[in-house]
Amino acid sequence: MTRGTTPSPRRLAVILERQDPVRWGAKYIPGQLGTKEEAPEASRPGTVYSHLLGREVHVMGNPERYALLLGFYSGLVGELHEGRMIHSEPASGPLTGYEPAKGIPMVGHSGTINVADRLGLLRWHPTIQVPDKADATKKLTVGYPLLGDLLWYLHLPGRIRCVNWTVKDKEEDFEKPYEGSWPPRRISASQVEAARARVLIEEATYLEAKVPTIRVALELIPVSLRENLRAIYKFLRYPCALDENLRRDFIGDINLRLSDCTSIFETARGYLSKYGGTLNEYQKAANQAIWNKEVRINLNQSFCFDQPVRPEPAKMLSKFAQWFDPPVT
Repeated sequence: MTRGTTPSPRRLAVILERQDPVRWGAKYIPGQLGTKEEAPEASRPGTVYSHLLGREVHVMGNPERYALLLGFYSGLVGELHEGRMIHSEPASGPLTGYEPAKGIPMVGHSGTINVADRLGLLRWHPTIQVPDKADATKKLTVGYPLLGDLLWYLHLPGRIRCVNWTVKDKEEDFEKPYEGSWPPRRISASQVEAARARVLIEEATYLEAKVPTIRVALELIPVSLRENLRAIYKFLRYPCALDENLRRDFIGDINLRLSDCTSIFETARGYLSKYGGTLNEYQKAANQAIWNKEVRINLNQSFCFDQPVRPEPAKMLSKFAQWFDPPVT
């Protein structure tokens, strides 16, 4: 962690101001921002604008950035809380206060301190010293809140649920602390135990609230898929200026020519010649249609506007189904 995010009473006050009470939609503020001042050292923090949420989403690096795009592409997302505070004391579950889930029975959790104690991991729970309000000469030890990565609010057929994603670069990274600098710093056995405990406490706390946690490793998302999603997502920022009837006809012809692996540029060139417009608008229309699944192409292969495109193979994304609707054990 950076100096700006080292556990302290001041840092705790910042997190509580942002997170308690929790905000929704465009008003949500994560407990940790994707800035150089707050992100881990040697990470590549930043923001990704979401029209769905009406705000910038903060990410700590490429693993979260690509996981975020995969989540949005699912079409299941109603809300997202990145950097969500996991209360150290007993609290209501994360669905509490989410308007679309109004009327759904809510389940809370006992807090990360109690969970850590139950798991025999209390020694690894972060704490800070704060002034004792009853006696200014004394200080109290209090639990410092954990912050999650991506907490999804998913609208599944006939139900709404939360799924928590904890995100790393590689699967092995869930068993060790973030290395950060290069060359890699030496990691002690106690640091490894602390990193493992951190993940276990988060998972068990959310599980009490009936929220499953998925360990998402960037290496499990094919390179072509994640790069395609990143390239296509850029076209969502601005509306398409094509007449809607013309746009629908264009998208329809793209779909008709998928079986021949015709490039989208070839179809767009015909429309430019016949109806006019700009190539950029046709490119925008095609990419937005791919994102919205009006056009289904094979995103596991490199996609270029002027290269042959192939139809989406059966069950292309089935390997990720458990990431969005895992069982609660």
